Amino acid sequence: MIRQLLAALTCGLALALPAGAGSDIAPSSIQLIVNRSDDNVDIYLTLPASEIADLFGSEQNLWATEDGRVDLNQFQVDTAPLGDAIIEPVKVTVDGQPVIAEAISVMMHEMTVSVPFDAPWDAILAVTLCSVPITNPTPAVSEVQAYLGYNLYEINGLGEISLSPTSFAQSRT
Repeated sequence: MIRQLLAALTCGLALALPAGAGSDIAPSSIQLIVNRSDDNVDIYLTLPASEIADLFGSEQNLWATEDGRVDLNQFQVDTAPLGDAIIEPVKVTVDGQPVIAEAISVMMHEMTVSVPFDAPWDAILAVTLCSVPITNPTPAVSEVQAYLGYNLYEINGLGEISLSPTSFAQSRT
């Protein structure tokens, strides 16, 4: 269901999940924006932070504490390494050839803060904007919306893109 929704939204971007992967994620909770040019693609996603591990196959302890809280102050600077770690379990291909998805940035915002996410310009601001009001500096993961941005470059920007969590089956069974 997620695969069909995301493929329809992105005109050629397919999210290939193994059977059962991400089955607890409501498709309406994920928004995806793809910005293409001839030789690169920017992919932006927003979803509840509590759903990142299920969608990407990465571990929640990358962005949350052991007691399930997110320190929003950690998202003030240099979040690209976190974005790279989150997408590490995902195999990204363009026209069937493996490519690297390089993180632009990752932001976590309280769900009570409205961050526009309707067009590529909104998406780049959402993943880089670290000056939104913070009413609770350590909210629960369930109270946080994640904004992730990735760049695929030196590729056929108009080619078919596939994202597939390669470690999902091994780490979640």
